[in-house]
Amino acid sequence: MVANNIQYLQHHEIDFYRWDCAIKSSLNAKPYALSWYLDAVSPQWDAMVLGDYEAIMPLPAKKKCGIKYFVQPLWTQQLGIFSSSSLTQDLCNRFLKRISCRMYAMKLNHATTLSANEERINLVLPLNETHSILFQKFHKNTQRNILKAHEANLQIEETDLHTFFDFWHTIHPKQTIETQTLKKLAEAALQNNAIQFLAAIQNGQIISAVMLIKDCKRIIFLAPGSNETGKEHSAMFSIVDHIIQSNAQSDYTLDFEGSQIPGVRRFYEGFGAKQENYCYVEHLHPHWLVNLLHR
Repeated sequence: MVANNIQYLQHHEIDFYRWDCAIKSSLNAKPYALSWYLDAVSPQWDAMVLGDYEAIMPLPAKKKCGIKYFVQPLWTQQLGIFSSSSLTQDLCNRFLKRISCRMYAMKLNHATTLSANEERINLVLPLNETHSILFQKFHKNTQRNILKAHEANLQIEETDLHTFFDFWHTIHPKQTIETQTLKKLAEAALQNNAIQFLAAIQNGQIISAVMLIKDCKRIIFLAPGSNETGKEHSAMFSIVDHIIQSNAQSDYTLDFEGSQIPGVRRFYEGFGAKQENYCYVEHLHPHWLVNLLHR
């Protein structure tokens, strides 16, 4: 793979059909990098493309005070370089050197290898075995919590976008930019048949729910939430077990998206999830300009 033919493309110059084909055929494919996903979380994103879309890198662009910079969008854990061939450290370094902007802060996917970077935790669970075998690998405490949820007579059911966000607003009552972006993403994913909403229901009421993004052979555990009753009855344990049972013996991977928070990390590890870490890079200089952008 010749690495000297890396082009910087503005948003209107990108061939989105070829882009999505390149993402889906890459060894490290992730839904975050699909064009419809990026359009929802970072309108007018730019890109760098090697050759005939042999390797590609989305650049989530923002502007403030007329200054352009690249920063990780909300609800987007990993971006970086995607390729159908193995990525070398040299190629990754060449891509970063070609970034047109002096300022960037980005989380790169697990296959984008760089030296001297900050590593972040991600936990994933391949679903290529039977539910029985996967269940045996759950931690004992996780198995107990699943049983506790079953004893509470919870039903795990699919729900729709409006019902999910009605519940989401009860546990996140402020209409923040995070919630607004999440809803835009949900609407885009719905149009692309890449979303599922699951809810734990007790006595006709939702007590826990999650929004899943399902594409590129990944199930992204994107936006889970529980009210106090849901937490009391360990409802999210039952939802995750349902996801695993419904997708067992498939070529999908359940991607838990983290976490750096010890308690959340233990929850995911309790299902037998293993680390598939990624790196964070930033180049934010000069500092007076960074302070201006963060005002």
